[in-house]
Amino acid sequence: MGFKSKVRKRRGNTGNGTSEDGDSEEYEGQIRCGIIECGNWADKKIGGRKMAYDRAVEVWGASGVSRKVRKVPLCKSCYRKWKKEKKGEPKEWVSKGKGPLGNAPPTSTPVRSFDQP
Repeated sequence: MGFKSKVRKRRGNTGNGTSEDGDSEEYEGQIRCGIIECGNWADKKIGGRKMAYDRAVEVWGASGVSRKVRKVPLCKSCYRKWKKEKKGEPKEWVSKGKGPLGNAPPTSTPVRSFDQP
């Protein structure tokens, strides 16, 4: 038995686990999603993120974002929509002439301590 299965087994015996009756209350957040069409919560506790205003405007347009602030709060579903829209586009901070870390040409080999005499 692994660690998780042992915990589940103990939780089932003591009765301290979550109820399976569906009596659990819905999470009441504090921060609303910044997209007009969306009415979900954007709290970090339930997967919400904050994104730069310019990036949000690229997908939803200026009329789709509720207010102009430096960072727009997004719920988990809106963040996924943004991520799918931007999936094919290249990253803005990676340059073509540099390696994966941005500091070495891609053909260089790393120097390891055990390769040294």
